[in-house]
Amino acid sequence: MEQAIVLGIDGSAAGGASWDDQFAAQRSLLGIDAAAWQEAGAIQTADLQLVPMAYQLTEEPELPLDDEVVEGPAEELVEEEAKKEEEPPPPAKPQVLTHIVQSGETLWDIAKAYGTDVNTIAQLNNMGNVHRLSVGQQLSILTVVGVLHTVEQGETLWDIARMYNVGQEKIVEANELANPNSVQVGQQLIIPGARERAQRYQLVRNGVLQQAFSWPMKGRISSRFGMRWGRMHYGLDIAAPTGTAVRAAAEGRVTFSGRRGGYGYLVIIDHGKGIETRYAHNSKLLVKAGDRVERGQIIALSGNTGNSTGPHLHFEIRYRSKAVDPLKYLIR
Repeated sequence: MEQAIVLGIDGSAAGGASWDDQFAAQRSLLGIDAAAWQEAGAIQTADLQLVPMAYQLTEEPELPLDDEVVEGPAEELVEEEAKKEEEPPPPAKPQVLTHIVQSGETLWDIAKAYGTDVNTIAQLNNMGNVHRLSVGQQLSILTVVGVLHTVEQGETLWDIARMYNVGQEKIVEANELANPNSVQVGQQLIIPGARERAQRYQLVRNGVLQQAFSWPMKGRISSRFGMRWGRMHYGLDIAAPTGTAVRAAAEGRVTFSGRRGGYGYLVIIDHGKGIETRYAHNSKLLVKAGDRVERGQIIALSGNTGNSTGPHLHFEIRYRSKAVDPLKYLIR
């Protein structure tokens, strides 16, 4: 490659020149004739700069104006990252984890760390004293406030949702159920926002019966309390296919389980304080006299036994031996 010289003053290029012409150019710029130059005996270089030039640009690059924005892969990547930071992260799927208690931890510390509450952990682990933990103790942790329910025979998602007063769609979403109409016996379901189903309700307050009974079965009301066909009907009839789960309307003790006249297969539960509930026309009895039952526990399967015109449950609430209208005392 042939070299050329760019003559510069104060560091600025003045133009291109060959090696033969550089001295003449310098003398001309300084106003010195050839003789004087030779007499000087030296070349003054303090104000002159020789700049090697390897390449010559034929086109000047187009630079963006001050108000122009040049977008490229880097800028796009920055914008994408900014959008990701602005978007809230998707909620974590509720799950059951195992936690090993460490030295100095309290149940409140553990609950906060997992985004749940003390009651949820205590219920899941059957803890009687929430203040007593042992180092190395293993705890099951539900990562949302709620209940872990184990599906029992005859239960449907509708039953479970009603039992805990939680919408079916919330249970479906929390458990990612592909087929909400098919839950399996023994399957564990997370019930978000629920409390323990065996929660005690005050059935009587100041001698007055309260609206505190759970629905005993899913179905359609086919006959209400009151006069019917010229005679008194002492209960509430709920129509449903034979084999539908029948549940205790409140906790109590079974005083009768067997066949009794027009009731067919009957279960009677004593709830204390003069309160009794009756469940008639069942096809199968799942409890016996003397059993303690919890609210929502399956006690029988519905049927068409006794004086019955079709598969249904005849449900009665009696207070101080007198039948009352169940619809007034069932939780809505």
